[in-house]
Amino acid sequence: MSVRLPAGCYSDDSQLRLATCRAISSAGFDVEAFSKVELPVWLSYKLGGGKSTCAAAENLKRQGSKWYLNRFKGWHQSGGNGAAMRIQPHVWAAKEPGDAASYLPDVIRNSVCTHSHPNGLLGAVLHAMTVAHTLKTGYPPGPIELEQIVQAAADVPGMIRSDADLETFWWNEIERVAGSFSEAWATSIDQCVSAIRVSETSLSRRNGKDGYERLIRELQLRKPERRGSGVLCAVAAAALAWMGPDPEKALLIAANTIGTDTDTIATMAGAILGTVADSDPPPTVLDADLFRSEAGRLTDIASGKSVNDHSYPDLLYWQPPRTQADALTRLEDGTYCVEGLGLASELDDAIAGSGSNFLWQWMRLESRQSILIKRRRQLRLVKASPVTRYTPSVSSQSETPDEHAAAESPSTADVGPANREPAQAAPGKRIAIDKKLDITVALRFVSDRIDDNEALGKALRKVLRYGSALEVLEFVTGLATLLREDGTGAKRAITVRHNEAERGGPSQGKLFE
Repeated sequence: MSVRLPAGCYSDDSQLRLATCRAISSAGFDVEAFSKVELPVWLSYKLGGGKSTCAAAENLKRQGSKWYLNRFKGWHQSGGNGAAMRIQPHVWAAKEPGDAASYLPDVIRNSVCTHSHPNGLLGAVLHAMTVAHTLKTGYPPGPIELEQIVQAAADVPGMIRSDADLETFWWNEIERVAGSFSEAWATSIDQCVSAIRVSETSLSRRNGKDGYERLIRELQLRKPERRGSGVLCAVAAAALAWMGPDPEKALLIAANTIGTDTDTIATMAGAILGTVADSDPPPTVLDADLFRSEAGRLTDIASGKSVNDHSYPDLLYWQPPRTQADALTRLEDGTYCVEGLGLASELDDAIAGSGSNFLWQWMRLESRQSILIKRRRQLRLVKASPVTRYTPSVSSQSETPDEHAAAESPSTADVGPANREPAQAAPGKRIAIDKKLDITVALRFVSDRIDDNEALGKALRKVLRYGSALEVLEFVTGLATLLREDGTGAKRAITVRHNEAERGGPSQGKLFE
């Protein structure tokens, strides 16, 4: 099957950057929502994606998988740039970009969801600190300053160990399977410094395209085993920024250096140079209004202003789509819904390859993101939308209407989003999260996860937040009974006594197994 992409279409780098944006609210970065909702659902509409990121996202569908210990095949060897390319929003939302402690903990938590090798983590840390330096000073760091940034990143292992989840679970496991992480981190630091010095030598001799081509050869970034390196791509992006060309020229150089990871290096260089650019990129970018709105929302978060945040489903009951084709569903009233991300509308008719059992369709989320989503021919019907309506905040920056639908879209015959606005669902069809409690369900949930302290904490927080005093007492009593089981492996069973006044009927027992 071949699909013609519209002008300004963007790949997995920007898709995952938007996913990171959604997971950042005025309350901070929701790593649980990012790891258990955003990454698994992204598999249904991804345009590209590295081996580690895709494997990690697939593994996060599993009920027992956790962001802080995502042990997919090869997890401890994941040193690619899949984390580095998406972590810029943490810097944009930081209240003090000059203070690495204000954003690096979230950069690390985000990165560990998919990348645990020091090269993958250091690439993300280096790129975040490079963007932060540019944001604070107004200019990209040169070679000497970049070396200083790398040396400052030597303290990251201590920062990791100050995170209770990472210290308790991730650190011990990574050292068990891969040896001393601190020693491996120091080795990656040394390799990064060497790469910076090679870059300085290459670019001091020649500027522009010739200098960058020399850099690519010196760093061997066309070799398959090095092309997607987190550290090397972060260095290459920083080197492009300190070369001095205007942003448009730098991005064209990166995008046209065939054989390298063109889109990732270009978008990382763009994140650095975009901080000091005085104009927008000249081409029309798909969903440009959404990118501007999210940039403004994160800026408002950094300034302490009130913003509208994305609403995620209740993770206590959330189940990721079973397959890539299951994310798009339909409500009983005919409205489309992307599981975990909210309501959606058609941008074009569904298309399929010859003999395919699946379809692909351009849709637009309520957040205004355009996605080419894999779907079933017969969509699963659901009774209620799993999330509330998402309303992007009004950006403090001026917004330019997205010209994609009006001018840049291919025709329907070209198999891209058609030249028409998506149909809008009626306001009365927005369905909010159901915060009603069912203590029976809550106790069954913790009974199946009695050894998972995080799951117990989530359940308890929900009951304390939404339950009545009697429901809280009922839940705590049942939880205490479960915790006192002797651990012999016998099937757990407890009786929950329902209060007559609360339940509207005589007291009765219910069995949880």
